[in-house]
Amino acid sequence: VQKEFGEALAYYKMEMILPLQPVRDIHLHSNFMQEYEPGGNEDSVNTLFIIAVFIIVMAWVNYINLTTARSLARAKEVGLRKVVGASKTQLGIQFFVETALMNIIAIMTSLLIIFISLPLFNSVTGLTSGIIIWQQPWFAPALLALLVVGTLAAGLYPAVVLSSFKPSGILRGKFGNSAGGINLRKALVVFQFSVAFILVTSTLTVYKQLSFMQSQELGFDIEQTMMVKAPRVRDGNYGDKVQTLKGVLMSNPAIDKICHVTEVPGRQIYWDAGGIFKVGGDISDSKNYHIVGVDYDFVEFFDMKLTNGRSFSKEFTSDTASLMMNEAAVTYMGFESNEDAVGKEVSYWGQIFKVVGVLENYHQQSLREDYEPLLYRLMPEGRGVRGQIAIKFNAQNAKEVIGATNEVYAKFFPGNPFDFFFLDEYFDQQYRADFIFGEVVGIFALLAIIITGLGIFGLSSYNAIQKTKEIGIRKVLGADVMKIVYMLSKDFVTMMMIAFAISVPLLIYGLNLFLSDFAFRMELTAVLFILPMIGVALISLFSIGYQYMKAALMNPANALRYE
Repeated sequence: VQKEFGEALAYYKMEMILPLQPVRDIHLHSNFMQEYEPGGNEDSVNTLFIIAVFIIVMAWVNYINLTTARSLARAKEVGLRKVVGASKTQLGIQFFVETALMNIIAIMTSLLIIFISLPLFNSVTGLTSGIIIWQQPWFAPALLALLVVGTLAAGLYPAVVLSSFKPSGILRGKFGNSAGGINLRKALVVFQFSVAFILVTSTLTVYKQLSFMQSQELGFDIEQTMMVKAPRVRDGNYGDKVQTLKGVLMSNPAIDKICHVTEVPGRQIYWDAGGIFKVGGDISDSKNYHIVGVDYDFVEFFDMKLTNGRSFSKEFTSDTASLMMNEAAVTYMGFESNEDAVGKEVSYWGQIFKVVGVLENYHQQSLREDYEPLLYRLMPEGRGVRGQIAIKFNAQNAKEVIGATNEVYAKFFPGNPFDFFFLDEYFDQQYRADFIFGEVVGIFALLAIIITGLGIFGLSSYNAIQKTKEIGIRKVLGADVMKIVYMLSKDFVTMMMIAFAISVPLLIYGLNLFLSDFAFRMELTAVLFILPMIGVALISLFSIGYQYMKAALMNPANALRYE
């Protein structure tokens, strides 16, 4: 660096650093300018991993809840085993083995589901089909760890509870669920409701933020625009050929406008230059700016808005030494206002340029990024081999325009591939990773609701059976069906409200953290929290209501003689 650039760096009082980074770290951890391709997001990967853990824990919670809730059904078995000599340790091992077998069956089932659904999973996440999960070196150890942890986490409490029953009380019929056990089950249900609320609200927020970004005005027009990459193999007459090509294409009635630019909206600008400062300032004030090379039609083509001054024009031969800049560059360079910047001079690597116009800020990249300071230079032929030929066309004649452009392009630039894309689709690709994240979180949210619903269904079914005689007595004494349903379901409604109260502060903190990554973000509103609560509540109440309505509608005579 010192040998090649030392003199220039000293003159501009700049520093150049060449950091090293492991290639394996680039995809998730690197976020430098001009990356080869958009990288992944480590925070998103970690978030999905944590959510996956919570989903597994919810399933274990269901197992604990249902096993301990049904402890009365196992009580006589435990009592008889103890009478004939079984120790507490032996009983504990028995229940651990049952849990382990349940986990093994679950793992085998999940592997089958993964095998069947892998193509769908790859299409949703964008993963390559070449990645076969069970061939990864971490897979077998992770699966074994999951089995061991799952057996311990889901089996420990039920094993302790079931193996500690006293045979004398059980065999005399004096046995019931302890208050501690009931409270633990309620706490676990609250945990499930909380996770379900959080995941559903998070999914809704991701999609609302994406919708917010895509509905905002970009500040320029990207509709019905085809971008054709400028030829890399060219002769010395490229500039004349481009102008002639424009004329030929403009004779096509389906084509409205054409322009030549060095940088494409929808990605970070690759041309970055330092050592730029306003004339009259100190050289130490020089900063880096993104540079865009444009032709005379750039502003009109993209329907840009000039706040002050003018665009480049063929009427001014001096425009080869002129600049336009956006509002962010005006502030960044230290001008007092947009009006103040017009007519001022800028030192650009020792060459003096005059500012002729100021463009209103527009979103060069997705709304995740803030406005960046941009300078525009007049370069009708591009810069070196970089460049794009932009074509506005009538959407109804898309196929015709593509075919005609390809034919003309091949005549003017033989041997060069006709590489094109539509600008609106290209711009939206920036949001693809966010959409994938939202879809996967949505799948997890659906799983959380299903798991919570299954758990609530099982518990409400068991509670209804436990209260069969009480329901019969209440009906004989005149209680109506709705009062009985209310009596049975009020505990679950209370648990849902507690879960909602716990979830909201966590969601406000977590969602604000998520939205802080976006320079332009939506506002959090009460609807974002209320709608998921209503949705989860309705699904859960449907699971509860079915069981309790069935119990409440039972003939009281059958209820009183069911034993």
